[in-house]
Amino acid sequence: MARAQLRDKMQAHAMMEVATLLEGTLNADGEVRKSAEQRLLGMEQAPEYHSAFFLLLGEASVPLQIKQAAAVYFKNMVARQWAPEQLSKKAVGMQENDKALIRENLLEMMVVSAPRVRSQLAEALKTIVTSDLPARYPGLIPSFVASLQTNEPNRLDAVLLALRHVVKVYEFRNDSSTDGRGSRKTLDEIIDTLFPLLIQVLKPIQQQIETQMQAGDLVGCEPSILREKLVFKIFWSCTSFKLPAFVMRHPDHFDAWMCALMAAWKRPVPSSLMQDKDDDELLRMPEWKVKKWIGHIIHRFFQRYGDPKRLQDDESPDLCGFAESFLNSYAPHLTAAVVEVLAWPHTQHTRLSPRVANLALNFIEASVAPARTYLVLQPQIGPLLSKIIFPYLCMSAADLELWENDPIEYVRKSTDILEDFYSPRSAACSVLYTLSQLRAQKTILPFLNDLTQILFAYEQTKAAALAAPNGVTPGATEQGAKPDANGNPSSATSSAVMMQNADLRRLACQKDGVFTVVGNIKEKLLSNAKLTEAFKNMLIQYVIPEMQSEFGFLRARACWVMGQIALTDFDFFMTVPDLLMGVLDAILRQLQDPDFPVRVQAATELRHFLSNPSAASAVLPVLPNVLTQVCALIDEVDNTDIVTTIETIVERFSEHIVPYALPLCSKLTLAFIRASNAGEEEEESSLAAIQCVQALEAIIQSLAEKHEDPGERAAIMQSIERQILPVFRGMFEEERMDFFDDLLSLLSLLVYFSGCKEQNVGLSAEMWALYCGMIDSFNDWAFDFASTFVAPVDNFISNGTEQFLTGASPNGVPYVKMAFDMVMKLWEHPEMEDDAEEGCKIVEVMVLNCRGRINDVIVALLHAIVSRLRSAESPRLKMLLLSNFAACIYYDPVLTLSVIEGELKIADQVFGLWLSMLDSFERVHDKKLTLLALSTLLALPPAHAPPFLNHARSRVLHYCIVLVERIREQREERNAELTQPAFASAQAGGGRAALRSSNESERDFDDYEDADLNKVDLDYVQRIAEEAGVDLNRLAAIDNLDDDEDDYYDDELDDEGDFDSPIDDVDEELYLRQCFRSIRAEDQQILADALDAGQKAWLHQILSDG
Repeated sequence: MARAQLRDKMQAHAMMEVATLLEGTLNADGEVRKSAEQRLLGMEQAPEYHSAFFLLLGEASVPLQIKQAAAVYFKNMVARQWAPEQLSKKAVGMQENDKALIRENLLEMMVVSAPRVRSQLAEALKTIVTSDLPARYPGLIPSFVASLQTNEPNRLDAVLLALRHVVKVYEFRNDSSTDGRGSRKTLDEIIDTLFPLLIQVLKPIQQQIETQMQAGDLVGCEPSILREKLVFKIFWSCTSFKLPAFVMRHPDHFDAWMCALMAAWKRPVPSSLMQDKDDDELLRMPEWKVKKWIGHIIHRFFQRYGDPKRLQDDESPDLCGFAESFLNSYAPHLTAAVVEVLAWPHTQHTRLSPRVANLALNFIEASVAPARTYLVLQPQIGPLLSKIIFPYLCMSAADLELWENDPIEYVRKSTDILEDFYSPRSAACSVLYTLSQLRAQKTILPFLNDLTQILFAYEQTKAAALAAPNGVTPGATEQGAKPDANGNPSSATSSAVMMQNADLRRLACQKDGVFTVVGNIKEKLLSNAKLTEAFKNMLIQYVIPEMQSEFGFLRARACWVMGQIALTDFDFFMTVPDLLMGVLDAILRQLQDPDFPVRVQAATELRHFLSNPSAASAVLPVLPNVLTQVCALIDEVDNTDIVTTIETIVERFSEHIVPYALPLCSKLTLAFIRASNAGEEEEESSLAAIQCVQALEAIIQSLAEKHEDPGERAAIMQSIERQILPVFRGMFEEERMDFFDDLLSLLSLLVYFSGCKEQNVGLSAEMWALYCGMIDSFNDWAFDFASTFVAPVDNFISNGTEQFLTGASPNGVPYVKMAFDMVMKLWEHPEMEDDAEEGCKIVEVMVLNCRGRINDVIVALLHAIVSRLRSAESPRLKMLLLSNFAACIYYDPVLTLSVIEGELKIADQVFGLWLSMLDSFERVHDKKLTLLALSTLLALPPAHAPPFLNHARSRVLHYCIVLVERIREQREERNAELTQPAFASAQAGGGRAALRSSNESERDFDDYEDADLNKVDLDYVQRIAEEAGVDLNRLAAIDNLDDDEDDYYDDELDDEGDFDSPIDDVDEELYLRQCFRSIRAEDQQILADALDAGQKAWLHQILSDG
């Protein structure tokens, strides 16, 4: 008893101390805060304080703000101290008695805690469950069962939040998870136990919501809506990755869930709640959050189970049966409900949350293909397109306000990937595209006829505005500009009047929507001659003139349409005389447009025209102005499309870009610095920063191709280097890892072209400082980027060999040792064979580039190669390690054999393995290196060779001849492939005409027929392939090859030109001849006599060629 009292007293003291320090973290005095935070962190390493943070949360006398701080510290402490397998070296870990205390009381602590404290405890629970459930936390699920059967609001809130965090742990687990933290089976057991209770809990929640809403208690029903949302989020986590067996076993139970989902989905959101709220505020409303999660759920179910035929080959019969039931019994009702909610702005004159509209439109797109759901859409397809979808495609009032008041933000929002992913407009465009591909005849084409009425109305209203006396029309304001000297409206007057005409402005916004429609269904409109002719007339009459519209947004949209056509079918512009040059001229003029978004759109679409020689020739005379105008845009906005245009210009005009290279590099460097510092939440800025790096690479590549003399090229690169060095500042900080891959690639390219060993031009001190930073980052945090390091390390060693051999880091560590240590780290873990392969590539570069200069390293490497060979399992890793062994023999056979035979005593085993795996050497490069190594051994004087080699010389010569034969065959095969004309027959037959005739033969899917966007006429593909001389089986084989990240090293046929190696200039057959002839004449005869007749003929040919 005394001991228990002492423990309680100690806990009370610890809680008081923790509370005091937590209060200090809220102090206005910075020094007090810092001192308190440091002492609290120190308490994490003192086990006696671990439970104090938790127990403090249950003290009624502790202020809420202190409890909130305690909850945050407790959550973080659990994350760092709970799981033994995840403890850092500094962590002491929680004691078992403290863990037991927390597990037993955590749910009850959540019940009595305020919502903000409860959310932190839920995160801690998630960490604990990840480590302890089910074995060490058997009481958790029973406590959930008990809590779900009560009517106490706080307890229900706590258990739903806790359950949501628990199921999230298992959300993406499968049946075969073996990490010791529970498999999908754990989640299935939770579902079996709790799903029947959850649906029973949900019923009174929804009844209460309905009752309160009918009574007008809109605020009072919010807690129930939040509980409903939590239940649906739990359902999502349990079903999104894999359908639980419980759902398939209990169809009545699934029916209850679907009814509950539909009831919540169709429940109206009172307009009074949405007054004076913008779109972002709508997203945060509980009423719309519930519908957002329902939208996720029903769309996921439709994606997974809306096409039973897709499941037949891969899934269980039960799942196929469920899919049939879902498609036939639920999908049509869900489709009708989704259309009903989408129609609310039209039928109930209320707003929709943009995110909910996006999800609903995604569902509509999925419902186009199956006949069962399309039959629901078909009777109302006209209103669906004109009243629901079309308004999302038009320029909105919010868009206009942003265009006029903050054009840079307008551009940012219109090009932001996340904005696009979540917007109703992008989802509406997807619906249009899918309809145009699958069921255009009764949907899109009639819709286009309706849209022409908007075009007619716009032209009529515009003509009326221009014809009115002094430009004054009933729709215009009194602030129109004055007429010219002749009493006629000036061009400025006309523009001002038309832009102020309310009817014309409204119709212009709708015309923007029409242009958006045609741009998204362009493939269908270009698919046959009849549609193309109508499309051409529309473009000439209505679209192209708007490239000079009074409305800036119409100028931009018309430009976008032209870019979409160029991207899809450039030949279209050749069907009308002067059409291409007229459009291109308009785009070039738009680069100087007064409206910033128009200039950005013009810069974006210009790149699609530069692939055409005529267009490129037209741009060349004004290239300086184009570069100036495009580069000016990146000073104002971070935009990937603009940078891509610069990259395209550099590649298209590589022979003319030299005078502009330095200013371009400077612009791109500044743009990268600004974009990369914009913050993690700015996705478009991050992508723009990466695009800047890739554009810099394109400039460097173009300059290198222009200057073939290595010395001249190195001098130019060093001037470029000075311009772009700021790009590399901070690249080795872990916080900037998003850019690490691309910056390493840029660094590698710069190093590759900056050095010139032939003219003794080394790399700059700044480059070698980056080498040191690169290796330090690898040792510190960037190990996972192992494959990305190989190319830059290769180039530092290959292009700055002398500096590599003699230089050292500021800390005095030789560059050679830094590379060697990097290899040892890559070879350190037996199970990480992919990383070990990267180490092998670096070893080969070191050994072949530093012949005769790193003997001590060679000895250490040989020991390491043998050690790594013993643990290697994959044939590929063994092959690479044996290639390293071959490189060491080529480096110095006497030294290598002295280690293998003299020190390690395993020469027989290594040579036996090496020769037995020669068939695994698929690349020409590996065969060549092996041939050079074997030839070197062949020439080794008997006095310097170990006994086993002297006895095996005839076998070595045999393998040399085999390798010569294989290398010749492989090169002949490669050369034959390179000289074979590709698609000659297709070109002769007029590829575009063939495509047109194919598309003309296609038909829409019948209303009662399931459609499939991915269906392909395989007979047609085979026929075209045969005409083109293409072997589809070979293409399939190539397509099935593993896509290794490092193509630089992995091509199996054409590998000799993919990377530079010191052995590239070595004629392997000449080397073999020289080695063979260095042998005494009598020994030559003895070796030749041991060959069979075929190999004697090969040997004679090899020797005769010299």
